[in-house]
Amino acid sequence: MREWLHDIPDVIITERLLIRPPKAGDGAAYFQAIVESLDDLRKWPAAMGWALAEQTPEGTEAFCQACRIAFDEKQDFPLLITLRDDQTIVGSSGLHRPDWSVPKLEIGWWPVRVMPAWSQSGEFDEEGALAFFTRPTRR
Repeated sequence: MREWLHDIPDVIITERLLIRPPKAGDGAAYFQAIVESLDDLRKWPAAMGWALAEQTPEGTEAFCQACRIAFDEKQDFPLLITLRDDQTIVGSSGLHRPDWSVPKLEIGWWPVRVMPAWSQSGEFDEEGALAFFTRPTRR
C-alpha cells in the first residue's frame, strides 16, 4: 500500500460543500436521497446496477456502515456530498476499484434528483476536481 494513503482526509470542506465518507447513522438521510433519485439512477444500469435492487432504510444503513469500514481500511473511498451549512445530502461520490499496481482509481458521482438546479450549478465540478486533486496518484 502506498504511504500517501495514510494522509487521505476524512473530510473535505469547500465554500459550499462538506464531502466525507458515509458513517453509521447516515442511513436514513442517504436512503431518502436514493429514493428521490431512484428513477434517474435506474437509467444507468451499467454504472448504477445497485439501484435496480430494492432499497430499504436498513440496507442503506448497513451500506453506510460498510462504507466507513472500507474507507478506513483504504479498500474503497465512498463519499457523501453534503451542503456545508446544513449537511443536506445532495449527492454521492467516490473513488472506487483502486488498482495500486497502476495506480488508478475510478471516480463516480450522482446528484440528488430533487435538486436539479444544484446539480447543474457547478458543485459537482467542484467535488470532482477536489476528489481528483486531493487524492494524489501518478497521472
